Amino acid sequence: MFQGGDDWIGTAKIPIASLGSGEPVTVGVELSPDGLAAAAGTCQLTLRQVVSRPRKVAKTIFLVRHGESLWNEGQRTGDLGKMMHNDHPLTKEGMQQAMELNARWHETEPGRSSGEAAESAMLPGCSEVPAEKWDIDDTDDELAPDPFASLSSSEVPWPGDRFYSPSALVLCSPLTRAVQTALLVLQGHPALKQGSPMHLCRNVREVKGVLGFDTVGCAVGPEIQDRVFSTMSEVLEREEAVLREEFRTTIDYTDCAGDWWTHRDNNDSKNETATRFFDVMQRIQYCEEDVLIMVGHSLFWRSFCKHYCAEDSELAQLKPELVADMRRYKLCNSGCLALQMDFSHQQPKVTDVELMFGSFWESKKEANSTTPVS
Repeated sequence: MFQGGDDWIGTAKIPIASLGSGEPVTVGVELSPDGLAAAAGTCQLTLRQVVSRPRKVAKTIFLVRHGESLWNEGQRTGDLGKMMHNDHPLTKEGMQQAMELNARWHETEPGRSSGEAAESAMLPGCSEVPAEKWDIDDTDDELAPDPFASLSSSEVPWPGDRFYSPSALVLCSPLTRAVQTALLVLQGHPALKQGSPMHLCRNVREVKGVLGFDTVGCAVGPEIQDRVFSTMSEVLEREEAVLREEFRTTIDYTDCAGDWWTHRDNNDSKNETATRFFDVMQRIQYCEEDVLIMVGHSLFWRSFCKHYCAEDSELAQLKPELVADMRRYKLCNSGCLALQMDFSHQQPKVTDVELMFGSFWESKKEANSTTPVS
């Protein structure tokens, strides 16, 4: 076991036979007295044997970009001071964008009557056009039956209806703006309503460039949730305890127990980013779920799409404009893009793509606008 460079942490011995039951086995680690970890005191290691299952060759992924952050606002307004800090939260407008996406997917949710009442989710000082948000504070109600429960994943209409799968796996970047977006966008989602956790995944954080200070984290483990709600409370001017109760969601911090970000003085190379793509794709391919909802960032998603959908692919022949756009432009704030992934070959590939719930390409819309966009 190593810590950084060549620093030896210690040694742990686990009999292979003890892993045969498939249950987690925890053993103590004998720390090296000369290593940096010795100052930490005790250390334990937990392992579990994972039984290999047949590979599922097709999965549906919904990529969601976070709402407008303070960094986005600073970039839009030319306020460089807002762009110099680490791990920016959402602005009030960004939270409004996330709530609007929540309202849009609820409007087309299977089993929901189009005549059901909706209430305004307008945040003061945001959009001129009020967004509608369904009353989804029904955590004490019995879950509505899954209309596709008797169908295999391949029989569920693609892509939209798969978004509502109660067995969907939710992965989220641990950066504050992404977690806030996930809480707002997925409030009332069938998967989270039935108690499935939101898993923070360090590998879907934003790609860090030279001035990408907003990609540098400020918190680890449960402190991430503390930061999420404290900054939401400041922006919305609402009590933190009330927000925690309103957005009750189990969050799995396992992947972010220690420093999970690229540090301020470093950048993400193409090779490092490609390694993150590979790790993310391995998790997607070998998890049990057929549907994943992943909340992250514009540069990472654009690079991800370019990596797995070549400009000369079969899909590019079928949907040339859409493939060209997703390889060139950023997804709008609180936008959603559906990808159908094929794992039947050595290199996974995108076999279908759709913009969801009124989403659009940010830069393309600005380029096609007849009036200046501020």
